[in-house]
Amino acid sequence: MITFLLALTLAAPTTVAPVGSSWKTLARGLEMRVMDGGTSCRKGSRDIVVVRARPRSWRLDLFLESEGGGEPDPKDIDAWQKLTGASVIINAGQFYPDRSPMGLFVKQGQNLGTKMLKSWKGILAAEPDELRVPRAVVLDLEHDPFDAATTPYRVALQSFMLLDREGKKRVRRSDWHANRTVVATDRSGRLLIVRTEGAYTLWELAEWLAGSRLGVRQAMSLDGGFESQMCVRAGGVDYLSFGRWSVDDRGDRSLAGVRAKLPAAVGLFPRK
Repeated sequence: MITFLLALTLAAPTTVAPVGSSWKTLARGLEMRVMDGGTSCRKGSRDIVVVRARPRSWRLDLFLESEGGGEPDPKDIDAWQKLTGASVIINAGQFYPDRSPMGLFVKQGQNLGTKMLKSWKGILAAEPDELRVPRAVVLDLEHDPFDAATTPYRVALQSFMLLDREGKKRVRRSDWHANRTVVATDRSGRLLIVRTEGAYTLWELAEWLAGSRLGVRQAMSLDGGFESQMCVRAGGVDYLSFGRWSVDDRGDRSLAGVRAKLPAAVGLFPRK
């Protein structure tokens, strides 16, 4: 996670009414629930919000503040949702000091990020231009072939693997804990978007996912800490949450009411 203090604004903390412990249908092929993260939570609420979408009913798109040219207009996740109209929108992956995405950030077949990072093995790929592949999938470059020049996928976002298809954690143990945003696929081919209200280490969150009964096939982590943000506006639900927890080797930098400005976002939209 890279935090830029100049890109932060302060606001009153968002109060969110939990959806409940069972799945709530927001629209056809789109569900949401709140789960208990248990003792894995180091700080704050133990609630873990999960959105589950069927890719045949929901399309995925990426957004970058600089893609339209001109001067960047920094936005938090609330502003990104209002701009795009996405039913579900989350922060994207990590980024450099110039606010360009780390690794592949492919939209409509064009890479707006950097070259593929060899050390990062996760790819969220979606919207293929052929029907023989899934419409959305998390690929593991340890097992799944991927060539940005020849892939049928028009959308691709690179980050690091959290949990693989063998149930192996793909992160190291650490005491660093923060808000987390994760994308995953389950064994039925559905897309899972997972966000923690409280602070978790990556290792313990991977362990929780493996035992969560969500049927996770493999999971990829996105940016965390202040940049971990989520907005859901669908089916009568208005959920908006910002990262506030961040504890690393520099100490506890947690701060309530932070609304970090995000250079990029990932959105879900109903298919027409």
